[in-house]
Amino acid sequence: MRSPVYEHITALESAGAIAAFRRAGRSFPFQWHYHPEYELTLILRSSGTRVVGDHLAPYSDGDLVLIGPNLPHTWESEGTLPRGENMLADVMQFRLDRLGADLLAQPELARIRRLLQEGAPRGVHWPAPPAAVQAGMRAIVASEGLERLLQALRLLDLLAGLPDCVPLCSPDYSPQLAAGDRLRLERVTDHIHEHFRSPLRLGDVAAVAHMSPSHFSRYFKKATRMTFVSYVNHLRIGWASRQLLESEQTIAHVAYAAGFNNLANFNRRFKDVKGMSPSQYLRRFRH
Repeated sequence: MRSPVYEHITALESAGAIAAFRRAGRSFPFQWHYHPEYELTLILRSSGTRVVGDHLAPYSDGDLVLIGPNLPHTWESEGTLPRGENMLADVMQFRLDRLGADLLAQPELARIRRLLQEGAPRGVHWPAPPAAVQAGMRAIVASEGLERLLQALRLLDLLAGLPDCVPLCSPDYSPQLAAGDRLRLERVTDHIHEHFRSPLRLGDVAAVAHMSPSHFSRYFKKATRMTFVSYVNHLRIGWASRQLLESEQTIAHVAYAAGFNNLANFNRRFKDVKGMSPSQYLRRFRH
């Protein structure tokens, strides 16, 4: 995973304490990023892969996740929708320092305080949020000013009381890297992303980082939580899955074009990443 990009939330400059909007687009592209704001995202119409810190999982309609400050994340959609339809998500972003230092200290907001201070730093997922959550998000997006603030507090309190929330990142996950490490990792990942469909040898990529292969392997896994081989395979499978859906090429042609040297290995790696074979993937999403 390349180093996350800092995102400046411009919406809060005019919205006050809380920004809320409906995200719409033909796709949700991979945008690995972080920001100092909390973010609550409810997927209305989309499916694909969600990455939060060191946690990677599929997502679909109804997916609800709360992200803490500076926690890297992205949603990458897969498949296509009928012409004229967009993928949709309702998003709320806010900063505690905009809400006032003493607000969360109030006893009435104790549940919200625990959710934001203890749950959100690792990311929190609600597998099956009730219908009231979608209605609450819709009301927040449609309102502004004091009404938006009140609606947001009501929704956060509702979420804090739900029993089935799931933490996402590992307890010891830390996204922080020294400046030198960030620059080195960006140089390495840029090289991998540019050449992942070509033969990539560990020694050659280690040389880009000015490290020995063994040192680089340890460094890369610590920085990305993935081995070098697994990282490259995920890139190749992601590219291949898009080609399968968007072109008329055969599975074998796409496998070799993605950088795999034999079809059996491609089929195994595809199933590891997608949870299904390439032919099953085609039948499901083309249908």
